Amino acid sequence: MAISPPEKIQHTELKRCVTFPGMLGQSIASIGLTATVAVNIPVIYLSAAGGTWWTYLIATLAIVLVALSINQFARSSASSGGIATYVEQAMGTWAGIAASWALALAYIIVIMCVLAGFAESADVLFRGLHLIIPPVVYYAFCMVACTLLACWEVRFSTLLMLITEAISVSVIIILCVVVLSKHKFSVDLSLLTAHGDSFANIRSGLVLALLSFTAFESATTLGSESKEPLKMIPRAVIAAPIIAGVFFVFAAYVLSLAFAASPLPIAKSNDPLEMLAKQLGMDGFAVWIAFGASVCFFGAALAGTTAAARIVFSLAGSGLLPSKLAHVHPRFGTPHYALIAVGVVNVVVCMLMADFGCKPMDIFDYTGTVATFGFLLVYLMISIGAPIYLYRKGRLSVSAVVIALFSTGLLAFVAFSSIYPVPPAPLSYLPWIFLGLFAAGIIGFAVRLSVRR
Repeated sequence: MAISPPEKIQHTELKRCVTFPGMLGQSIASIGLTATVAVNIPVIYLSAAGGTWWTYLIATLAIVLVALSINQFARSSASSGGIATYVEQAMGTWAGIAASWALALAYIIVIMCVLAGFAESADVLFRGLHLIIPPVVYYAFCMVACTLLACWEVRFSTLLMLITEAISVSVIIILCVVVLSKHKFSVDLSLLTAHGDSFANIRSGLVLALLSFTAFESATTLGSESKEPLKMIPRAVIAAPIIAGVFFVFAAYVLSLAFAASPLPIAKSNDPLEMLAKQLGMDGFAVWIAFGASVCFFGAALAGTTAAARIVFSLAGSGLLPSKLAHVHPRFGTPHYALIAVGVVNVVVCMLMADFGCKPMDIFDYTGTVATFGFLLVYLMISIGAPIYLYRKGRLSVSAVVIALFSTGLLAFVAFSSIYPVPPAPLSYLPWIFLGLFAAGIIGFAVRLSVRR
């Protein structure tokens, strides 16, 4: 951020130690591959049916366009502020502040979402072992473990994210291979010439498919810790959505085969993958699915904690948050105070929601939706800002304008579709909750800056 306090904040530099596998692990884990397959694909199938894999193919292409817009900036600059720093370069200081706060909200709130997902999947796992553990215990355990790992050393934690994703994805791939062994493989190209209902159904699932990729750019928050940020960040930003997209398209196609062939409407069940495993005669595999989901959600929580702390660290370094949050651990080179603050906020809010009677999947739905608004806002700002930035640098091209127009249009469509038609309460309140938090932060920053002057 360009704003600096009147007296320079004294803090050491973040440790430059992250290699490309760690950068990729950060972005892949933030997406949460297994969680998307287990939660989003069955929901999209209910509307898109055999077009589910086409929906994810279109979503992948759209997100790659956003990634290309991000890389217009990532090739020339990097910082712990993530893509909010790029918004500032294109649109000015206050746009950068707005993007930073929206991104901080998005990452902090998405951690609550994955904590709830971890609690739900871990509960399924331990219930199979006849152990009943309250959700608040899962929230606290996951958050404390993620905070400690993230405080220790970012190089280790980012590689751990890559490992957790590899483990969880392996479980899904095994299930898909079994499905393919029982169904003849064929590529349904009929939707290329379909009209009317077919494309309408695909459009209805496109919003959720696009939202499956949120936080794919989180490697940008490690700009101050990457060994070669101007090379590694662009590669991670483009590789993560491509890898995730290929996996989603494959899983969506295979699961669509299984759902269509099933005599029961398993896509409508609470645990469609577990039901599918039982139908395939893999009764004991349900435990492995729950284990894979738990590992995936844990990795996503670790990735979210890492990214959120870097945004908070950047805001504190600019004097917009308490200076203590801009301190770095003298041994591990991580923003430990920012990490602890993020952890405390998440545990407290999750416990308060649980105290008000919210079940883990309620928290998952509510917080996931609110976080999405933050990501969409910043992605829109990046897509709009990329051609402005290139024009100022004298590098604007026709292809860059076309990419910006397509990505902006698709993101605007998703944003509009997220709020209209107006969903029933309490979901109808969520956009207002995000706007309230966003406005409160911007007003708070304005007051803080005016007092300093």
